[in-house]
Amino acid sequence: MNSYDLMVAAEVIEDTLGIDMYLDIVFQEDYLNKYFNYNYNTSKDILSINFELDEGSGNIRIFNVKKDDFENVIDFRVNKVVEKHIERQGRFLN
Repeated sequence: MNSYDLMVAAEVIEDTLGIDMYLDIVFQEDYLNKYFNYNYNTSKDILSINFELDEGSGNIRIFNVKKDDFENVIDFRVNKVVEKHIERQGRFLN
């Protein structure tokens, strides 16, 4: 998968959660950064995105990125920092 396809999958999660994951920085090819980055494990088909929030370092893992219909059903996990950020906005994960 190329970085554009990975970014599209990440945008679905960003819209679903209603948070800014700074994807323009995360997926900028010529911008190396230890706080805003991604890693795609091709053998396990897992995209891991790291970004900063007011509460600390956020991480979201997206599973089965290669599947054709990821816009309708997408499997992901967030770390405690992202959970706290969402709760602080008065929303909760299902």
